[in-house]
Amino acid sequence: MDFICAALSRNKGLRELNLCIVADYVEANCMIGDEGVEKLANSLCKNVSLHWLDISFNHITDGGAKSIGVALKSNATLKSLSLSTDALTCLVGKNLIANNGAEFIWRELISNKSLSTLDLSNTNIDCRLQYDNR
Repeated sequence: MDFICAALSRNKGLRELNLCIVADYVEANCMIGDEGVEKLANSLCKNVSLHWLDISFNHITDGGAKSIGVALKSNATLKSLSLSTDALTCLVGKNLIANNGAEFIWRELISNKSLSTLDLSNTNIDCRLQYDNR
């Protein structure tokens, strides 16, 4: 992950990056996880070209969602972000973003002018989550 993040920080031409893990059985150590997402988010803050990012099925929790929120606040090029999970996926690869993680993302989205698509389908976000505009 370090190698990808270092390249992404300096790259000026990459438009799409798919780091989605889809397999019948994937070991937990193959996932990006929250630590990898934090590194990726730091790279997104510096990247000036990426438009599409898919990090579905990577065992991302509220901690990783917070890192993504911070990146969304400063990134001005990302147009589409997928953090989704298949409803039938076992817990090994499932993104476990819940209400706290969603709140981090929503707060930072207020200042983001480029993102037009955000896929959080089948995560653990309660559909009754209320946005508090404080």
